Amino acid sequence: MPKLVEQQPVQADEPQGVCHEGAQIRGSTESHKDRESATDFHKDLDNWVSEVSEVFHYRVFIIELAGQLLYSVLGPLSTPILLLLYGGRTGLMNRGFWIFRLDRSAFFQFLTWAFLFASVVCMYFFDDLNEVTLIEKKLTVIGLLMRNLPVATKYAYTSTPTWNQLNTAEVDLKYRLYMNLLTGWLTIPAENFDLQAEVAFVTVVGSRQRRSRTLLKFLPWPRSEHELFVMRERVDITSKTMFYAPTGRILRESSRFRKAEKQQILLFDDTEEYEESSPAKSRQVVTDLGQIRAGLVNAESGRQLPPDDTIPQPGLIDQNKDYDLDIFRAASAGQAVPIQDLFLYMLRGVMRSERAMFPKLVRPLFLFTVALVLLPSFVRGLKTGGNGWSGMFGTGVGAQIAIIGMFPSAFGCFLSSSIFMVTGAIDVWRRRALMRSCAAMLSVQREFRRHCPAEVDMLPILDLSDVKTIVAWRKLRQLCNEWGKFFHVRIRAFTAQFLLLMLFVVGDLIAGMLLYPDYTDLSGVSVTSLAVSGAICALLMTGIVSMVFLGNEVNAAFDRHVYLLYRQRSLMLARRFGDDSLRKCESLRNEAATMAECSEVIAAVCEELDFEGKVKPLTLFGLRLGWSLLSALNFIPLGVGTTVFSFCSSEETKARCQI
Repeated sequence: MPKLVEQQPVQADEPQGVCHEGAQIRGSTESHKDRESATDFHKDLDNWVSEVSEVFHYRVFIIELAGQLLYSVLGPLSTPILLLLYGGRTGLMNRGFWIFRLDRSAFFQFLTWAFLFASVVCMYFFDDLNEVTLIEKKLTVIGLLMRNLPVATKYAYTSTPTWNQLNTAEVDLKYRLYMNLLTGWLTIPAENFDLQAEVAFVTVVGSRQRRSRTLLKFLPWPRSEHELFVMRERVDITSKTMFYAPTGRILRESSRFRKAEKQQILLFDDTEEYEESSPAKSRQVVTDLGQIRAGLVNAESGRQLPPDDTIPQPGLIDQNKDYDLDIFRAASAGQAVPIQDLFLYMLRGVMRSERAMFPKLVRPLFLFTVALVLLPSFVRGLKTGGNGWSGMFGTGVGAQIAIIGMFPSAFGCFLSSSIFMVTGAIDVWRRRALMRSCAAMLSVQREFRRHCPAEVDMLPILDLSDVKTIVAWRKLRQLCNEWGKFFHVRIRAFTAQFLLLMLFVVGDLIAGMLLYPDYTDLSGVSVTSLAVSGAICALLMTGIVSMVFLGNEVNAAFDRHVYLLYRQRSLMLARRFGDDSLRKCESLRNEAATMAECSEVIAAVCEELDFEGKVKPLTLFGLRLGWSLLSALNFIPLGVGTTVFSFCSSEETKARCQI
């Protein structure tokens, strides 16, 4: 057995380790500025915990779904049960269920319930001829589910402190509106823009002091033949982008064909000079996460602004054009830009491109919803032997009140559901634009800059020979994934719920056609039910196909970014081992060591991206967004189409397919 060696006690004044000059040992005296930064970060983190939820709360989902359905059907009659669910009238007031204090949300919910309740009463007590068809009843029920499931999902993804606050304290209507997809994410308000950006910054980067220190250095746009020659040594492939540098102006600003104005490098005016000695200064932070939340959540306090109210808000994309021009000038001169300024610059570019690309979709969705809701009535008016258009809403007074009373509820539910699907497609489009922006900063080739926002297309490529820039680009990419995550996870959840509803509608329709005659009469299969079911499936499938088409490129961005980074790494290795001057010249050995460090960091980032693409891809229904997902769902249109064709071709059932 070996003998234990008795260790000598360490003297208190004996140094425990060697610390390089200028560094601080942990536990030593900290500066006043560091203490202030730590305090600010603690406040940001405290508000971040109150704002962000990282899990789906099933208990909250069940409570909210039950409460929303109860009020949709029973309205104020369900108040005693709702008081038990939410623990008091404050929870009802924040959800628009308290009729004694009607705001805009409460008024529309009460009005919709009043029409639906009158319809249900007339349907079951005054419709002696049973003129209300089964498909109209199904349409109302499906509409209620399609409206209330996303609402319950919204609360299920809300953090526990926020949900408790909704039940115990009055929350301002503005914040509640910003939580909604239609008013908070379809067209992003300025304050919600700030809130989501600040949440992403706290999640990915951390303190505000660290944001100002996280810099991305750019290679300058060439303005002369010599600068063009120098830049060519830093890129792998020659591109026209190197020969035509942006001027900082946007052509066709309001058009979907907007693009950056470019000019041949030898024709630039030399009067515009850039300061290349110092990095770009980060703009003063106008508000922090606590101020944004306090201004939105607290109904009694307005949004707090700094003394200088002339500073534009980050979310106002039109009021920041001068500041965005300063960022472009700093980047084009080869300066370092703070990650916060660059990310907000990218977001504003995406918002401007979105505003120019997408037309106003509310009107076509409005017309589609009206046609869907009135479709059973149109078919009733076209039926042979009926009362014509005068009987499209029924002949009895009770039936007419019942049918017309269903319209507000069904119209509101299906209009909101269709806008939900559009919002989901736009959200994936934004993520695709952000991924394209990250790729555009790694290459001057046109194919990697195509269709990215014009503001990002104006920026030169990053200087990947700087280790801090590589690390900052990785953080920038994480910001693109985290921005608006609260809305993104909800979109994926309610899309899966809509798919289940669509499968239920399709399953009921197919069962009614195959199980003849036992289930056919019970299911009420007719030309009306076929048309309504087809319209609902077309709406949902269009949204799903749009998300798959856009999300496929988001997932492909993993491989694209890895390819661009590895190509730059190969260029560094070729220069490091192929250039003899780097090994022979004493003054260039530091440059060779820097390239070795950058190559190692790039390899680590690429390996991380490779695993991230496998572990955390963009998914829908638990499947990776891509064309393989469509192949898994193609049984729906194929199965429905073949079954309808067989059903309408059979001698026994073809009469049900006729008007």
